[in-house]
Amino acid sequence: MSVSYQSATETPSATLAALQRLPSEIRAPIAQATPYIIAVFSFLKLAFSFILNLFSPLLHLSPLPILQYLLAPLFVFLDIATTIFIRTPYRTAAYLLEALFPLYVLVGVACITGVLLGACARVTSRVLVASLVPEESASSDTPVVKTEKTEQDVKKMDSQTRTKRGRANEVKIES
Repeated sequence: MSVSYQSATETPSATLAALQRLPSEIRAPIAQATPYIIAVFSFLKLAFSFILNLFSPLLHLSPLPILQYLLAPLFVFLDIATTIFIRTPYRTAAYLLEALFPLYVLVGVACITGVLLGACARVTSRVLVASLVPEESASSDTPVVKTEKTEQDVKKMDSQTRTKRGRANEVKIES
């Protein structure tokens, strides 16, 4: 019943060696490419350290510290300006957005819930109305009463609309 924690204490190189002992058919392509990737990064590290060692004496002779000393007031001004106009508004907006995020989620969920409840209520009301109100069919036995307008009714309506238009025109002229 003893549990071995040997695999937890293995070094990455031991794990890599164990992976390399597997047949190439079983290993993943990234595991096959791992030695090449490690070699490339080791070469790049060596190349950059060599270049840095070549140029380190030139850095001691450069006028860079003098320029930094002369331009220090400009750097301080730019730092203050970016703090006032960029960093502070960004931090304020980020703080407010973070503080108001729960409210945004609450309102969003309330809107979505309202839309869903409204849609369900609409469907339910249409189903209820359709089930309670009988449909009118063409073969129903209820008589349909049609009214026809006589010439007198048409003349009466025509004279009423003319008098209304005349009164409207009089009101427009007076004002």
